[in-house]
Amino acid sequence: MKRNQYQKIVKQLKTNKLLKQALSDKSTKENLVAALKVLVQELDGK
Repeated sequence: MKRNQYQKIVKQLKTNKLLKQALSDKSTKENLVAALKVLVQELDGK
């Protein structure tokens, strides 16, 4: 079930035009990755 949800999220991210634009810039990409890591930590309760 988690794998299916993960695959759906990945598919949505791949088709997201704003995300593609953000990932094309190195510093924006680094900031986005850092923010996502913090989000994952918060969701995991760490």
